[in-house]
Formats: sequence, C-alpha cells, structure tokens
Amino acid sequence: MSTSVKIEEEDKERLEKLQALVTLKAGQKLTQQEILSTLIREAYEKSDELVEKILKASVPMTDQEYERILSLVEDWGAETSWEEVDRTLYGTKAEVKRLRP
Repeated sequence: MSTSVKIEEEDKERLEKLQALVTLKAGQKLTQQEILSTLIREAYEKSDELVEKILKASVPMTDQEYERILSLVEDWGAETSWEEVDRTLYGTKAEVKRLRP
C-alpha cells in the first residue's frame, strides 16, 4: 500500500536527477518510490546523525556569534522582577482587558 506525500518542486527535480543518476550507474531504472524508500531506511538507520544534522542546520548562529552578542550585554545596576517586566510590556490586567475586544 502506498500513500501520497507532497514535496517542493525543487526537491522533485532533485529526485528526478537522482533517479537518472542511479539509472546510469546501476544500469537499471529504479522508481522514485524505491529511491525514497531506500533513503528513508538509510536515514532511519542513521537517525542520530540525521537529527544532529537537522539541529545543526537549524541553529541560527554559530557559537562565536552567540558569544559576541552576549558580550554586548551590560549590567545597568537596576533590579527588576519578571512581574515588572510583564507590567511594562503588557500593562496591568485591567489595561489588557480594555484592549481586548
């Protein structure tokens, strides 16, 4: 039993190129379904590596960039609480209720 999966046009083109490459090298044509099944099995077997790669790709900045940004933080000596910050950002409960329709 098979099911449909939507993929981006660019990924579909890559799959087609991969299919052509496999056909040239193997001397026989594999279906796109066979190629995807093989890729999924391989990714599943190496799931730790895959997750690490995905996480690495999603990190928006390097450690050096993060450290550089943290070095810009200054202590102004003002003591604040999360309640004060919330009140400044969002106002009091009465103000919030007035703003909501």
